[in-house]
Amino acid sequence: MASQGISISLIASPSGWLIGTAVFLAFGAGFYVLNLLEIRRKQKVAGISLPFGFIDWQRRRMIELFAISLMALAGAYLVNVYSAIVFPAALISLGIAVWQLSVTRAYRTHQFINTGI
Repeated sequence: MASQGISISLIASPSGWLIGTAVFLAFGAGFYVLNLLEIRRKQKVAGISLPFGFIDWQRRRMIELFAISLMALAGAYLVNVYSAIVFPAALISLGIAVWQLSVTRAYRTHQFINTGI
């Protein structure tokens, strides 16, 4: 909720909004790092078996979040330098957001939701 409030307060400043989004996405990627470490620990300690591809799926999401975070920082720089590209940057951001939503659906599609992790 706090991150949404900060994002909404920065909506009038596209470069500020993109920087805030980049920081938020970097934290999300960090949580994937912690999650992968926890999964490995649980596998060693408890011998938990996971659905095929779960760890690879988690790793891809982590890399995507880091990459999108860097893209948001680059977008903030470009919007700050070239203010005329705000609208195209917004369209690109919308496309990336829709793509991420479709990718996240795979969490249920591949039944990763029932992993017990």
